[in-house]
Amino acid sequence: MISLGSPPSRAPRVLIVDNTAATRSIRDALQTTSMMLRCADTHAAALQALRRFKHDAVIADLPTATALRDAAVSHARPVPPFLIAPEILQHETGAFPSSHSRHRLVKQPLDVRRMVGDIHALMLGLDRADTEPQPVDGRLSLIPDCGLVFSGTTLVPLLRAERAVLIMMAASPGRVFTWEDLKTATGCTQAALYGKVDRLRQTLILFSSGHDYIATIRGRGIALEVDEMFSP
Repeated sequence: MISLGSPPSRAPRVLIVDNTAATRSIRDALQTTSMMLRCADTHAAALQALRRFKHDAVIADLPTATALRDAAVSHARPVPPFLIAPEILQHETGAFPSSHSRHRLVKQPLDVRRMVGDIHALMLGLDRADTEPQPVDGRLSLIPDCGLVFSGTTLVPLLRAERAVLIMMAASPGRVFTWEDLKTATGCTQAALYGKVDRLRQTLILFSSGHDYIATIRGRGIALEVDEMFSP
């Protein structure tokens, strides 16, 4: 069976301390996602938000993240996971444990998909997750470690077996996968797979402006047909 991450069952709750150009850029980029975003424009407002609400991740620059962490420690409160904005990373990362599983650095250039992957990895405690999007074509991309599928920058909602089928086929576009291949990858019965593959097909059509990624080869199985109009 294919090993892949599973997205959380609810939308991540994210606090953005948007007091720098870098964090404001991240805030604007994440507005298009389904995340529950709360913004604070000062250190004091961020402290108040952390006291009142539980957050799955906090996005801030390094000085703000360090101050918020120290405040949490001094008041014996849990330290939230931080996604550190890039403005002042070059010579100050030693002041914050960026390699720790509960903290990540925003990579440049900014990529909404990668940031969504980083936030999901923080939320799920996936300390070694690779959150670099893997393109299928110029529109569809995957982050297998987090179980995420994107059409453009939009997160595509898929069930676990559907993600497993897509990720397996995306590794070899055009290859015909038999139903036995699919049963091994998902652990599902063939009868159940018919329904799951059909739902995967319809979901991808919906999120790709009508392109049918799943080709059925009668008597053999299915194959992934990338959209040549959106070649990477």
